Amino acid sequence: MQGLASFDRCLAQRHAFAAPAARSDNRPSLNRYLIGPLADQVLPLAAAADALTLLKLAHRIGPGDWLGVLAEEGSRHTPAWRLAVCRAEGGLEWLSPAWHARAGTAPQQLQAELQTRAVQALWAQGWRVLDGVPALSTPD
Repeated sequence: MQGLASFDRCLAQRHAFAAPAARSDNRPSLNRYLIGPLADQVLPLAAAADALTLLKLAHRIGPGDWLGVLAEEGSRHTPAWRLAVCRAEGGLEWLSPAWHARAGTAPQQLQAELQTRAVQALWAQGWRVLDGVPALSTPD
């Protein structure tokens, strides 16, 4: 009887060690990276990165910085809106091109549209997302 109990303990311990390994097989083994236009910035990226996460990484938006929607000065009848970041140390940067929203556009829809346009601007500037280990160029 005692031999059977120790055998059960041994099996239970093996199962406990094998279970986490089995669960980790479901996760992809590749990492994702956000690569700058000149490949000078290689930033690790979470698997489920949304537009806001991409913008925060690419523009290095910190916890003290303000990110939001501002009306562009000089727009007459229909206001032109832009996504902007106001740095904690001072300075304002436009992240998205101007977008003329219709009257009555919900703030969440306005922010989502401008975030999408800001990410499209990143792609146009040469930013990209790569899966796997990034190849670093070496001098010849």
